[in-house]
Amino acid sequence: MTPLESSLDSRELWSQIEIGVGTCQTLRCSGVAGFIECVSLTENNWADIESLLEALQPAKISAKKLQSDQLLMTDFYCAWLLCIEKTEEIDSTLAKNIVKCMKTRETKLLDNESFLSSVFLDPLLNGLLDESQQAIAKKNLCAIWYRLNQFTENQTQRESEAESEEIMKKLR
Repeated sequence: MTPLESSLDSRELWSQIEIGVGTCQTLRCSGVAGFIECVSLTENNWADIESLLEALQPAKISAKKLQSDQLLMTDFYCAWLLCIEKTEEIDSTLAKNIVKCMKTRETKLLDNESFLSSVFLDPLLNGLLDESQQAIAKKNLCAIWYRLNQFTENQTQRESEAESEEIMKKLR
């Protein structure tokens, strides 16, 4: 694809801005931008574009990781934490706002019992949970275990009843 081809019809709608701005930067680097009126920007504009692209880069990398077919919740969380860490290293207002929003959203993720349980079961991430979060995860896992046992017992009981009925039919 050449720099002039539009990539804005991509399925990754979140990255449309990054793709469009990246195309502008590519045009500038190839020397074409000066000849196109709509791409004639000041040096401050170009600096803002570079800052925008830099701030979005960790999210772009994380999004590619998250497109895996076999993604576990803990894989998602690791990518999330790495994205926050890499974005924190960038000194821009946008990067700081992205980190702030991600940390706000992270608190909501950690309010989810299933998410906490998944993190609790991962030995690499377990230490990130405080005692109350670990207690919630344990309680949730025990409830799941109890439900699974009930289901298994009911299933076993149905199977033994069906076997008993078959034996009774054969005896008649």
